[in-house]
Amino acid sequence: LELARHDSEIASAEADFRAAMAAHDRQATAIARARLERERALKALVEQRLERAELRAPIEGLIISGDPGDATGMPVQRGETLFEIAPDDGYEVHLLVDERDAHRLQEGQVGTLALRARPDDPVSLRVVAIHPVAESGDGARRLRVRATLDDGHAAARPGQSGIAHLEAGRTTLGGRLAAPLRRALDDWRWR
Repeated sequence: LELARHDSEIASAEADFRAAMAAHDRQATAIARARLERERALKALVEQRLERAELRAPIEGLIISGDPGDATGMPVQRGETLFEIAPDDGYEVHLLVDERDAHRLQEGQVGTLALRARPDDPVSLRVVAIHPVAESGDGARRLRVRATLDDGHAAARPGQSGIAHLEAGRTTLGGRLAAPLRRALDDWRWR
């Protein structure tokens, strides 16, 4: 609205300037020219403010945190985080694997991921990297494993969680049932 008002003021100032020029009145011409330059400068200032008011993200993607409604009409400081944006595609998955299963992990390993939002639609994944340092949390130590989704990117969104199954070889039912006992005996023997 302010820009439109300055456009009409410029048109009025131009008309006054032409009328003063036609009347060969030097004083009125100088005043009209000064008014015209002032209105053009004010319009340029408004255009500059409008240009700075538009926010553009450096990437296309989804807003994963921040609410556009919260920032509307509010002054912001340079460097202030308004939104966090994640790319639309090319997600990577971070798996937390118990440290006792670390010997079964290897890069290139394949598996499936069932998201909690869509457990009936598993997505295949491939292990890209295994971080060398374990993380503590919830009374357990886990390794962070980075994987990429092979297909079904559209199902995944940033921040979602689920359960992953990695192919780590074959075992018998008895071997699976005896594994916790074998681990406990190994821990006891080590101590």
